[in-house]
Amino acid sequence: MLERERYREKRRQNDLAEQELAPVELLTHALVKSAAQIVPILETLPLKLKRSLPMLTGDEMDIVKREIIKCRNIIASLEIDLSD
Repeated sequence: MLERERYREKRRQNDLAEQELAPVELLTHALVKSAAQIVPILETLPLKLKRSLPMLTGDEMDIVKREIIKCRNIIASLEIDLSD
């Protein structure tokens, strides 16, 4: 059992050294920062579309807005799954 733990620890150290793993705090920070940059882009998308394509109907714009809401909800619920 002790030998197995030593092997796992050595393997983890190697993975960290080879940058194949990252600390959870760093990953969480990256997700939060990315989401903070994505949300404003999504928010301005309907206005940009309406300016570029004035022929879009209200129903078409509602479709775009609903899809943006879906994306925002996905972003808001992002979590790192540590079960693996």
